[in-house]
Amino acid sequence: MKVNDPSGDNSDQYEFGNLLKAKDEKKAYLLYGMIGFGILALLFACSVILGFRSLKLAIDVIDASADFMMTTKRIIAVPILYFFMTLLVVFVWIGMLFCVVSMNKIEPSKSIPQGKSITVTSEFNYYANWYMIFGLLWLVSFVQYKSQFIV
Repeated sequence: MKVNDPSGDNSDQYEFGNLLKAKDEKKAYLLYGMIGFGILALLFACSVILGFRSLKLAIDVIDASADFMMTTKRIIAVPILYFFMTLLVVFVWIGMLFCVVSMNKIEPSKSIPQGKSITVTSEFNYYANWYMIFGLLWLVSFVQYKSQFIV
């Protein structure tokens, strides 16, 4: 059944059959999706029913570990404490690195505001900078391993 356009123009005609087919197509896709998700839900229910013993064991393990964590607060507190201790070590190290770098020749940049160019004045200063970098790596790993030893 064809109907004329309400504006009176006969060149653009709509067919209600196509609209109905499009709606039926959408309904079919939704029905297929619902059937697919229904099958997935049944498979999930079957896996829960068949694996109930394993699921119960997993819940018991999680419950026991939660009870253990609640009785031994040290396991929670030690990593947090050592995180802040590592931050303190890094900030102190940055201050010491500034002291070592300040032994070199520092000149202001003419083109970059607050820019500095650092010229290493001696071989001792060059190796002192590398020693500071090695020291940071060693200190941070020392604090990390000490934390792991305590927990």
